[in-house]
Amino acid sequence: DGSLVLFHDNDLSRMAGDPRAVSALTVDELSALLHKNGLTLTTEAMLEQAYTDDTPVLFDLSFSPTDDTFFRHIATLPFPVIAGVHTPAEARLAVHALGSARVLAFMQKPEDFPLYGDAGCGILRLWEGWLDAWTPEMLKERYPHAAVRIMAHDAAVQHPLWCMNGSV
Repeated sequence: DGSLVLFHDNDLSRMAGDPRAVSALTVDELSALLHKNGLTLTTEAMLEQAYTDDTPVLFDLSFSPTDDTFFRHIATLPFPVIAGVHTPAEARLAVHALGSARVLAFMQKPEDFPLYGDAGCGILRLWEGWLDAWTPEMLKERYPHAAVRIMAHDAAVQHPLWCMNGSV
């Protein structure tokens, strides 16, 4: 029905045992289905009312916007946001609407850095397994505007300036 909801998965299989896509249901249908499974749906309106922290909310897109309407919309929310983008085209749209510092590149492979960096992403995420190909220092030299962060599954991977892992 066009309402913005916060939901991690693209479909309801894991959370409600229903294979339908989240986008295929109205907010009322989605809320009722989740309620039957002991869960509560979070809508944009609920988040706007309840969230008062200064920590940005990360919107990890589960759809591919074709213009910057969504990004312009989240730019107006009363709390700070970061858009997590999955393609360079999304990155360009998000940077246009939100500015570089509020766009996080979710790259699938390390060789994609130039595509996202050149698109203007202000947050570049490195996985610890990519450190042989790219170091934070290399990326900062090439993209001085960007914040570079290491996403580490292994708590032994530590870098004094770059890690963003709750266990490090």
